[in-house]
Amino acid sequence: MKYDLFKKFYDEAKDYNDVDMYIAERGWQDWMDKYSPTDDASKVAEILTRIYNLSKLSIRYLRSMLGLSQISFYETYGIPRRTLQDWESGDNKVADYLVALVAYTVFEGEENE
Repeated sequence: MKYDLFKKFYDEAKDYNDVDMYIAERGWQDWMDKYSPTDDASKVAEILTRIYNLSKLSIRYLRSMLGLSQISFYETYGIPRRTLQDWESGDNKVADYLVALVAYTVFEGEENE
């Protein structure tokens, strides 16, 4: 899935407190035809569920899903260690677009497993 589509679904998911309602309100869209007819609606629901779940995670949890220590994370993404520590401690808020990019990295990693 391309990032722009992921980001659209990710941003929409942040507005929902119920995954079933989030999935139900997406409707059948053109991108879903990629999974039809060989896959059924359950594949689409699985993808949307994964995106929904990722939208609810903190930067710390996403980092751990990537299997990266703080040091590895800041070396990989070029984010100063102190900045990452401030984000994870809640002293500073991480920009939404950065969390979305890391979530997309996790999403794509899961897709390729």
